Amino acid sequence: IIQPRKANLAKHLEEALTQKRIGQSLQNLLPKYPGYNQLKAQLAQYRSIEEKGGWPSVPSAQNLKPKRIGPEVAALRRRLAFAGLADTTTGQMDVFDLDLLSALKSFQMMHSLDTTGVVDSLTLEALNTPVQQVIETIRVNMERIRWMPDQFGERFVLVNVPSFMLRVYEQDQEAMNMKIVVGNEFTSTPVLNDTLEFVIFSPTWTLTDNIARKEILPHLKQDPGYLERHNMAIYNSWNEDAQPLDPGSIDWQVMAAEDFTYRVVQKPGEGNPLGGVKFMFPNKLSIYLHDTNEKHWFTRINRAASHGCIRVEKPAELAAFLLKDNKEWTPEKIDEAMHQEEQKWVKLDPKTPISIVYLTAWVDEKGRLNQGRDLYGYDALQIKAIKQKEKVL
Repeated sequence: IIQPRKANLAKHLEEALTQKRIGQSLQNLLPKYPGYNQLKAQLAQYRSIEEKGGWPSVPSAQNLKPKRIGPEVAALRRRLAFAGLADTTTGQMDVFDLDLLSALKSFQMMHSLDTTGVVDSLTLEALNTPVQQVIETIRVNMERIRWMPDQFGERFVLVNVPSFMLRVYEQDQEAMNMKIVVGNEFTSTPVLNDTLEFVIFSPTWTLTDNIARKEILPHLKQDPGYLERHNMAIYNSWNEDAQPLDPGSIDWQVMAAEDFTYRVVQKPGEGNPLGGVKFMFPNKLSIYLHDTNEKHWFTRINRAASHGCIRVEKPAELAAFLLKDNKEWTPEKIDEAMHQEEQKWVKLDPKTPISIVYLTAWVDEKGRLNQGRDLYGYDALQIKAIKQKEKVL
């Protein structure tokens, strides 16, 4: 759900001609998001590498790890030098020393891989990705940035799905960041621009039709007491005046999935998958940010595991930031509100823009190109679309 950047190009050109500022007028059409120019610089660098023949491949070798000696180690060192991580002018090229170990771990981190310091199959694949493919990845991500808003506001939240990270910006400076869990391959987190409007403390969780039919109904067929044990209630419809039902009064054994038209709601509490707070930007896809009772996911590198909504690592800190203009909401009160038996809605004033983006390439604070996993297979589809458009042009 995005609103593409728009400009009256005829008027823009007319003004540029009148003012004799053609060059500046073209610069003014570029995206304002700083990551665009950073990727543009990387594109020039990697095109230069391509012109010189690319980088050497690293041979497949089992147990390529510290203390290993051999030509394959020298090949690894040369490859990491192209990423600006290893030095080929000092030390022994064919010895897997601590400096090379540090360089390899940095490379793994920059490619969203487990930082094992061992060249496993995924690391070898990343090392031997052709420079032409990296160039295409940079180009498709520059195209995605062209579709992002020109202005985000003085305070905004940016979620990048492939990096599994949420960042909060204020006055164009990063004020906070945290790990996130996003949708898996089959229940993807969508790309959208919206506005955070509410915070709900101690939220209830209303299960979607799909989850209720696929995951709850099979449990009810086995045990009608399942809902009560999991602090859930079931209602006879989705209407506001729907009446609660006794699960034991229904013969679940004979019910087909398509006949399950009930609303299932899990009450606040430790077992609630939304945790102690959720952050609402009302949209037709029912996507939101929320706390989670499965904190172990934040220790993993690949954090694509949700039904589409976004689990945040530091929910209390995020709530405190969004509510910081309201002096009533101290950290102590936020913590208390996150552990109640009834949910509480709090309106955000000011509201905060949020953008959920899908960038599989970005530049970190050290000026290095990072690449995330193409979780949903968008890169190949969009690269193909760009090439088709270029042929037309």
